[in-house]
Amino acid sequence: MNTQVPAKKVSTLVCPEVSVSVMEALTPQARSLFAHLNVHRSVTQREAMIELGVQSLTKRISELRKHFVIVSDIRVHKTTGQRYCRYFFKGLKPVKQVAADVARPMPDLTALEREAA
Repeated sequence: MNTQVPAKKVSTLVCPEVSVSVMEALTPQARSLFAHLNVHRSVTQREAMIELGVQSLTKRISELRKHFVIVSDIRVHKTTGQRYCRYFFKGLKPVKQVAADVARPMPDLTALEREAA
C-alpha cells in the first residue's frame, strides 16, 4: 500500500510553512515519509516498508534532513534483544535557512575547468 502524497497537498495541509518548491524537490517516497512523520511523529524501517512502500528509509531520512526536516534517531533494544532504529520528527529548519540551502548557487564549471588547465 503505497500512499504517495502530492507536494501541494502535503505543504498546505500538513505543514504550511514549507514551500511548495522545496516539497517538489523531494521524491514521492520522501513526501510520503514527511506526511507520515507529521502525523505519527516517528517511524521504523519496518513501518516505512509496510505502510509507505519505502525500501531505503535511511536514504529518505537523509533527503529530508538535507532539505528542511530535523530528524533524530535512537537505537532501540527490545526485551527480545532485537535491535532497530526509530526515527523521530523534531521540527523544521528555520525558513531563512531552508531558502539559503535551496538557493545555493551552482559552481561555475568553466572557471573550474580553466583553473585545472
